[in-house]
Amino acid sequence: MKEFKNFQFNCQNCDNIITIPDLNDLFVSSGSTERSMGYEVLYTFNSKDNVVLNCQHCNVNYDLEVSIEQYPEGVFNVLHTNQTLSEVAEPYEND
Repeated sequence: MKEFKNFQFNCQNCDNIITIPDLNDLFVSSGSTERSMGYEVLYTFNSKDNVVLNCQHCNVNYDLEVSIEQYPEGVFNVLHTNQTLSEVAEPYEND
């Protein structure tokens, strides 16, 4: 089973590190396609769950929009005002 947790990004306001919570329950698999390097699995953020991240240092809120577009690499888009942060993360196997 893939685990999507312990990803981090820096607050745009104060550079504090913000940890994205365990997201396993927020993803639904939307299909898979076999590729030469393995399987490309598309994961989409379950929009019924509203995740807002808060910087404990400066109290700025971030809305989280997540799309895992390519296995084994994933892209997290963290939206704040009109700016978008793109963080590359690597899900790992849970033994």
